Amino acid sequence: MSCKGRVKYGAKPQPVEVAPVRGLVVPESKYPVDVLDIVCLGVLEGKTIAEICKPAKMPSRPTVLKWLNQDQSFMDRYLDCQRVCALDDAAKMQWIADGNDKVQYQHPVENDEGETVIKTYEMPEDVPRSKLRVDTIKWRATKLMPKVFGDKVSQEHNITGDLADLIANASNKGHNLNSGD
Repeated sequence: MSCKGRVKYGAKPQPVEVAPVRGLVVPESKYPVDVLDIVCLGVLEGKTIAEICKPAKMPSRPTVLKWLNQDQSFMDRYLDCQRVCALDDAAKMQWIADGNDKVQYQHPVENDEGETVIKTYEMPEDVPRSKLRVDTIKWRATKLMPKVFGDKVSQEHNITGDLADLIANASNKGHNLNSGD
């Protein structure tokens, strides 16, 4: 029986060579600055991290997510890009709501001379689809910029004073009760 490929008992472990993942080997602790720029530009173009990480020279999606989790400055820059996209989404929602969200398709047809030409057709607006798109964009914007696009109403109270005095005053109001009764 051959021991090829097996570690012999008592043998010193040999270092294992790690093959590059998708063409790029990066240190675990720090990301290349140009990758940060590529990720941020991709986010500004409206791409997801999965789409940004598709090219062979880019790190994998889990690696980028790990960097986002580990480096607050990377996360801050990423979120700033997401917020810019949320502001752009407001304009996109208005564009769709104005009826500009028409679908065009091209179809080859023969003309009177027997030649094949490409004719462009425009589909009428699909209202349920447009509503879904606007609602989806609005949801995303509310998550990225809740103070700007959110529906949450918050109330602020500027009550000062000792809590016991405030409770005593509130309970005695309108009853003309003395605190000794």
